[in-house]
Amino acid sequence: MANLVRFIIIAICFLLALGTVKFAYSKKDWACLAVAMAFTVVSDYFLLLTDNLVLGVATFWLVHTVYIFRVQQKIPKITIITLVVGLSFGILFVWLNVNNILVFFSAIYAALFLQNFVFHVKFCKSGNLNKIENSYSLPKVNRKIMLVALTFFVICDVNVLIFNIRDILQLSEQNVERVYTLMWLFYVPSQVLLGISAVDWRSKTQIYQPKSR
Repeated sequence: MANLVRFIIIAICFLLALGTVKFAYSKKDWACLAVAMAFTVVSDYFLLLTDNLVLGVATFWLVHTVYIFRVQQKIPKITIITLVVGLSFGILFVWLNVNNILVFFSAIYAALFLQNFVFHVKFCKSGNLNKIENSYSLPKVNRKIMLVALTFFVICDVNVLIFNIRDILQLSEQNVERVYTLMWLFYVPSQVLLGISAVDWRSKTQIYQPKSR
């Protein structure tokens, strides 16, 4: 029941993102957000409501790939290489019935997440990764929201890692519960912030000048 409630919360965050379409700074940016959060719902369905953790993690590959595309407006070579390696060896390992395949899928996930975070940090600072006049950009407030959301996401995943190696770390039951609580304490806000990250906040702040869409 607890996992169902958690899944419903993530689904609501997705609906929140869908509901911001009329207030979006850019419909293209909003579409990227909607696709990424849709894949997030699918991923959390597998992770929370089924035993198929591998498929849940693999679906999260797509989440971070879409977020990378959101700020890059393309899929960089390093991301393509990571996906090709992940899919190729992933299919091979499944076919060979390799043990602990989840570790490999998680490693690919971590690589994609790291790329996603680095691109978002650069995007937050510059607002224009391509360095081309009138190319894709977002107001500073949107970029900051995105970066804070990804930072919360990172903290969540650090706790996920700690939770998964709790036996190696020999954590007490009380500390395990704290780690699990921290996972969701940061994960939910990250999804809420991402859900509103496509909104045109300029009219609220009266700071930003209109840009070409």
